[in-house]
Amino acid sequence: MAAADAPRGRAEPANAPVALVLGLLLAAAPALGQPAPPEVPDAPGPAAVEREATAPVSPVADASPPAEGPVDSWMEEQVRAAEETLASAHFRSARGIARQLRGRASASTPQRIRLELVVATASLALGDTAEARASLRRILAIDPGFAVPATAAPKLRRALDIARAAGR
Repeated sequence: MAAADAPRGRAEPANAPVALVLGLLLAAAPALGQPAPPEVPDAPGPAAVEREATAPVSPVADASPPAEGPVDSWMEEQVRAAEETLASAHFRSARGIARQLRGRASASTPQRIRLELVVATASLALGDTAEARASLRRILAIDPGFAVPATAAPKLRRALDIARAAGR
């Protein structure tokens, strides 16, 4: 949300990139808070494998950072690739990319939060609430005041509330 669009008296939230990702996700997958449609199996079956085989994966996601040059811009490209893959509703691919990147030393604190949010959101979409809550707990360990926007899917908001309660 731009400062001009913000309600009067309220500053732009510190986690604006997270709000952007969630906004994209909500626009791309309005039923995230709802149970998965019947054609999406709980266990990877032939249809799930075929969807994942055709899912777009960033060609640089498996590449190493450049030997010389800005590692931060490379990591930012990778984080954006994970977020775009999530917004395209390719949840397994997005989660896989984010899992690979979140432990890299070159990831900044905001990037780690964004990657954990990708893992949490994709995991919820895939029905893996345990991994989603674990990722949300990692976000809260980094930023105890982390909050998702009011427009976030109810399923994500509930998972964050549960992760926050478990950390007390």
